[in-house]
Amino acid sequence: MFYKELAGMANKIIQTQPDLDGLLQMFCLRKVADHKFLAAFFLQVERDGRLHLVTFYGALPEEIGLSETSISIFDNHPASEAARTGSIAWSKHQISKNREGSLVAWPVFSEERILGVLLALYEVPLSKTDHNLEYFEAISTVIGGAITKNVPQVASSNTHRRATGAKLRLTPESDSETALSERQELILKLISEGRTNGDIAEVLGYSESLIRQETIRIYATLGCSGRAEATTIYKARESSKQVLAESAN
Repeated sequence: MFYKELAGMANKIIQTQPDLDGLLQMFCLRKVADHKFLAAFFLQVERDGRLHLVTFYGALPEEIGLSETSISIFDNHPASEAARTGSIAWSKHQISKNREGSLVAWPVFSEERILGVLLALYEVPLSKTDHNLEYFEAISTVIGGAITKNVPQVASSNTHRRATGAKLRLTPESDSETALSERQELILKLISEGRTNGDIAEVLGYSESLIRQETIRIYATLGCSGRAEATTIYKARESSKQVLAESAN
């Protein structure tokens, strides 16, 4: 159910192509795995070593420790830690007098460089013993990819990019909503053979976490909700290719 909900979110993003404000709103209004995020903030990493608040939804910045429009990557804050370490970070957060939640921060990458941080207020408390890393990795894949792919103005406004004139290369699917990268095509083929993520990771020499993230991207791009649908799409595509090849001969 969790992956089906995520695929639904990814499909909605592809269909509506929201701007950054709309993306954060969608992120907060959709429940995933019976829980939801109460507020979301996007902070962009700049050359001065600070995280600058670009936009937010659901709560004021000062409510989650962002008293200024920017913070340093060296501050004691989940967003700073996520930018500094390049990994998911979280901490407990007092939502109200009798209610505790969590602040969760994801680094958003572009060309292996941290573009910014998605910071969200989660409605339940987390700890390192009960934190479901797979859950947050999957969410970060969908939302992080949407930020770089569907909100290009965020990437293009980066001062480093403006100064160097470098062209931002987005995800491999950015040229076409239905195109998969070479690696994703191979993973899809292995999925159609009934292999698990662990099997695929072992065959290709990647981590299981990376295979998991690529699988989510594949589902989102194909507009399907799981392995069975992805397999059906793959086999239909292969059959079409065979028919075209036979016609050409």
